[in-house]
This record gives sequence, structure tokens and C-alpha cells, in this order.
Amino acid sequence: MRRTILIAAVLLAFSCGGEDRSTLVVLPSTPGALFTGAGAEAVVATVGDWKITEADLLAVHPVRPGATLEDSLQGLVARTVAVRAATLADFEPRFEVLLAWRKALARRWISWRFTEVFRPDTIPEEMLRAVWEVKWFLWDHMNTYYVVDAQIICCHGHPSECDKQDVVRCQDEHQEFMEGLHRRLVEEDVREQTVFHSVTEHFSEQFDVSTGFVKYAFQYDHSKPYSEQRGYDLFDEAITLGVEGLNVNHFTPVLRSVHGLHILFLYKFLPEVHKTLADPEVRAEISEKAYPALQEGEVAKEFGHLTGSGDIRLFPEILEQVEWPKVTGIKQ
Repeated sequence: MRRTILIAAVLLAFSCGGEDRSTLVVLPSTPGALFTGAGAEAVVATVGDWKITEADLLAVHPVRPGATLEDSLQGLVARTVAVRAATLADFEPRFEVLLAWRKALARRWISWRFTEVFRPDTIPEEMLRAVWEVKWFLWDHMNTYYVVDAQIICCHGHPSECDKQDVVRCQDEHQEFMEGLHRRLVEEDVREQTVFHSVTEHFSEQFDVSTGFVKYAFQYDHSKPYSEQRGYDLFDEAITLGVEGLNVNHFTPVLRSVHGLHILFLYKFLPEVHKTLADPEVRAEISEKAYPALQEGEVAKEFGHLTGSGDIRLFPEILEQVEWPKVTGIKQ
């Protein structure tokens, strides 16, 4: 429907403590008042003296999946003809027209408020900063390695709690198996994470050896010694050094850590970067990726405010007097 933004403002102009109360939109004296045309709106069809504008058509078309604009226009004309015929015959479908009017008004206001006003490029600074404070590490980090670790663990606790000789004996016992697994991965020319998992699992079943899988990520600066790494969680030295120079979708040789034996598959790598919220590309990326969640939060906040500030009253005793079989057509 046309001019709905202004009408929505009237509908939602709740008072903040004064005597004025919010009121529902009053149905025009005749539905024809909705089809008089206004200003420079392009008229795409007429039904008698009623005018159907381009805005009417574009409001209807998105809710008709698969229809062409011409199909939607034909459907809109057919509906308009029926409503006009009903009014000319002195038949007032008040409930149907009022309900449709209010639904269209609410739909238009919601679209205007949360897609036209609240857009990715209009997200307030405080919202962008809130996202940055949680996700800053995506734009400010050292080289970051994402791996799948096929492992045999010989020490499940802190290294200081494990007997080093027992760990070495365990590693020696399983070294040949892990070397065989590595040869199988090379023979299969594994270059996908799922294939890495399936080949390892099949090989383990074949030799009745339990192999674990763990996915994790870590940062590391290979230009500095292990003892000088700062600013992030530090993983085992054998693990961090093992991925140096490894290409994405490739795997390492068998690695010996203080915990056991490993073959790492590198499925993602993020090179070192140091950006701030002031960088335009950071702001654009946050706006694009965070927009759906921020939009959802904005909707919830806005409707919570409107519900709290509106004068909402329910009259259950009136509902008890309704002749529901007559209204619904369902016999009791």
C-alpha cells in the first residue's frame, strides 16, 4: 500500500508518559481512498477511477514466487476489481480489508525500518566496535595454521606428569605404524581433509590400531626461536615447527611431540596481518558478515521497546462472547 511510512509513524507514535495513547490505524471511509494515486507515483493500471501505482505492484510482486511482473499486475488488477465490485454493491468486507491493510502496513514498516534504514552501511559505530572487540583476532594475528591431527597419544596429561621413558617406548612401539600410514597417504596423494580422515581411519582398522583425530588452530612466528614466541598460546615445538613451509591441503611427516606421534593435515592458512577497526576493509567485512545477526538483534530490541511502550490491553471476557462457530465456520 502507498504512503505507509507516514501512516506507520502515526501507528507507532507511542507516548512516553503523557496522556496521549497509541491508536490503531483507522480504516478509510472507503477502500477506494487507498487507490486515488498521489504525487508523481507512476500509474501502471486503472480500474474505473481507481489507480494502481508502480509502488503497489512492487509491494505485491515479492510475495508471488515465480511470477513475472505482468503476472503480478494481472493478479493485483483481479483483486482490485473484486474489492471495487464489493464496495459498489454496498458490501463492506470490513474485517478482511482491515486485516489486509494492517498486515500490509506492518510489512512495509518492518521492511523500511530494518532493511532501508538499518543497512550494512549504516550500522552504528558502537555496534561495529562491539563486534571488533569479540572478533579482533580475525584481523590482527600472526601466521595462523588450521590442522587436522591424526595422532597416537602416549601422554594424556601435562608433560611433567608423564614418564618420559614410557612416552618414548610408546612412540617407538607405534613409529612403524605411523610411518606406514604416512606412506599410504603419499600413495593415495591425499589432498582433501575428508580423504585424509577416511584413509587414516581405514588404515587404522586394517592394523587394529586406535588413531585419534583432533582439529585445532595455532599461531606461530617462524622468524623467531620457540623461546621468543609471545602474544598467543604456544603449542608443542614439534607441532609448530612441523608445519613450517607446508602448503595448504598437504600433510606433514610423522612428528614426535612430548605427547605422542602426529601427522598433521593443513586445511587452512591465514598469513600474518595487523589491522584495526579504522581500516575500511575491516569495517566493510564486519558490516557484511555481522549484518544478519545485528539486524536480528535490532528487530528484537525495537519490538521489545515498542511492546513495552505501547498501551496494550486484552479483554478476554469479550472473547468469551464471540460466536466462534459462526466466525470460523467450524461446528462445535
